[in-house]
Amino acid sequence: MNRSVESIYPSDVALGRSGSSVSQRGVTLIGMLISIVLSLLAILACLSLFLNHDRSATELGESSEYNSQLNQALVIMQKEVLDAGYRIEGATTENMVINVEAATATTPASTSLLWRYRNDAAVLVCVGFRESTQTLDGRNYRSLSYITSTTDCDIASALETLAWDTTASVLGYWRISDELTAYLNTNAGNLFTFTEISVPCSPFGIMPESPRKQITISAPTFAELNGNTSIPAATVSSCAVNLT
Repeated sequence: MNRSVESIYPSDVALGRSGSSVSQRGVTLIGMLISIVLSLLAILACLSLFLNHDRSATELGESSEYNSQLNQALVIMQKEVLDAGYRIEGATTENMVINVEAATATTPASTSLLWRYRNDAAVLVCVGFRESTQTLDGRNYRSLSYITSTTDCDIASALETLAWDTTASVLGYWRISDELTAYLNTNAGNLFTFTEISVPCSPFGIMPESPRKQITISAPTFAELNGNTSIPAATVSSCAVNLT
């Protein structure tokens, strides 16, 4: 009797085959492309998240530095202005002036707040604050300096005609960004705005009967520069109580 015998090899058993062909399946090209696209989208999402976080951290650092220097400068100015006319008998409002210097071909516009007083040694002193543009490490900054007169400070000379040391002491630097440039172009080139009015005022809470010169100093906050107009400018006022 002839008998057909099917030979089974160990390799066939291990692979689950018994002499019959089994169809095989693998990764298709389309599947690989889809996986690559999904992976790229995930990488781009992570990169976008990182960049947004990095940008937010940078803006937060710039905002903190800008506002802290601004607030410090305003507080110092508010306090120093109180000295105007101190110990000068019959001191008039001419002992404190706002001097606006227009831009020239070589120098940008600048604004100064100038005043005189007598120190504890009864010596006449002429000082002030001046805003200007300075270049540091290839970048332009708007700076505010505490300045002193380099000539004899006398009671008769107009303060704006004196020579001034503008490198004495810098109160702060503010980098001239695109946003600050736009603001300077609409504010006569100035970061700080000095205004004066004559009103009954006193830094000590007791109002005098006659008006006094009151100086108001303001500057935009970082948020205002960047389009948030709901946040008002940083502002301080100081009453020149020694001037009549």
